[in-house]
Amino acid sequence: SLSEAAMAVLRCFKESPEKRLKVSEIEAETQFPRRTVQRSLGTLVELGFLQSLGQGPASRYQLVF
Repeated sequence: SLSEAAMAVLRCFKESPEKRLKVSEIEAETQFPRRTVQRSLGTLVELGFLQSLGQGPASRYQLVF
């Protein structure tokens, strides 16, 4: 089962599943601290819900279809 934070991160993609979001955009939408968002993103990538595109500050996340 996913944490509350991971569920909130997934909801960021609900309205536009094709969107590629930065950590800062997810942070602003969820109101969770950066570290919580990063940990949730790592979990969601590991579980195959999201894919990571790019590296470092240029990283974006997108739903896996």
